[in-house]
Amino acid sequence: MSELISKIPEKDYLKGYLLEKALFIYGDKGLIEKYNNINQNDFSKNKNYLDNFLENLGLTMQQFSSNIQNSNSIIKELKADILNKIENSKLIAFGFQLPRNINDNPIRIPMDLLLNGKIDWNKSELEAHNLNFAGIRILINENDNSETKENLNKEKPDSISDYDPELHIDEKEAAKLLGLSPRTLQGYRLKGDGPKFIKIGKKTVRYKIADLKTWAESNKKNNTSEY
Repeated sequence: MSELISKIPEKDYLKGYLLEKALFIYGDKGLIEKYNNINQNDFSKNKNYLDNFLENLGLTMQQFSSNIQNSNSIIKELKADILNKIENSKLIAFGFQLPRNINDNPIRIPMDLLLNGKIDWNKSELEAHNLNFAGIRILINENDNSETKENLNKEKPDSISDYDPELHIDEKEAAKLLGLSPRTLQGYRLKGDGPKFIKIGKKTVRYKIADLKTWAESNKKNNTSEY
């Protein structure tokens, strides 16, 4: 198995995306569009806001349950699509084998381990054949010369404008798109002069792409005298 594993510098590894994020970067565009149309936010995970959420959308519990099932079905298809692209060498999975030494570089994870192991997409972890990997990221295979590589590069969002304006994202992703640190974004929330946000419960915060774009546009200046 060691012959199948190659290593890359950590700086190159960090250009990739953790598993859950990779689904919406490199997954089938049609599936992603369907998912966004069904599930624009994360309210379903918070019981305190469920009633208001349903009332605002005019959904019945049966319809809401159906949406959840459809969302889960699409996620399943996206996972299969990502694994298929890895199997066909369009994408590559890298991660750290556990126990990890601080000097270890990320290693390429063989496809047979991904297919036969237990993948935790939320944590970007893998258990397979008594081996454990963490911090798994998906990268485009730069050695692939097919049209798939070109399409994957086109689908990779580089700015706020590349995202669905109705999509809701978490604080870390919002900060990254704005070129800020999460702590700076938290400071804006406290002062009330940052982008609009949605507070769910005590800790969960979501930002709408359209609101991030509006805020970013409103803060454009022609010179320093405008501050």
